[in-house]
Amino acid sequence: MLYLSIIVLCEALALYYVKAYSINESYHLLIFSMILYATIPYFLYRILRNQEEIAVINVIWNVCSTLYGLFIGIVLFNEHISSYQKVGIILATIGTCLMFIKRN
Repeated sequence: MLYLSIIVLCEALALYYVKAYSINESYHLLIFSMILYATIPYFLYRILRNQEEIAVINVIWNVCSTLYGLFIGIVLFNEHISSYQKVGIILATIGTCLMFIKRN
């Protein structure tokens, strides 16, 4: 879980810097986001080397990406979402929680 947390953190920061670059167009923001995105394959390799299931890891990663993308957009960049999108977020969160349940 440590490596997945690192991936999520790197991607969240990279997403923030890409959005900030789209507003500010300061190239150091874009370069920093590229460096962060470039670290992700190494940590994904570390996860897979530990015999983790890629299907489960990918779903958790994608939902986390959705949730922190939502947080970054709404809280940091003052974006808005619809009621249907809110329902989707709740369902995605429930789905992520279910992914943590180990099978017998």
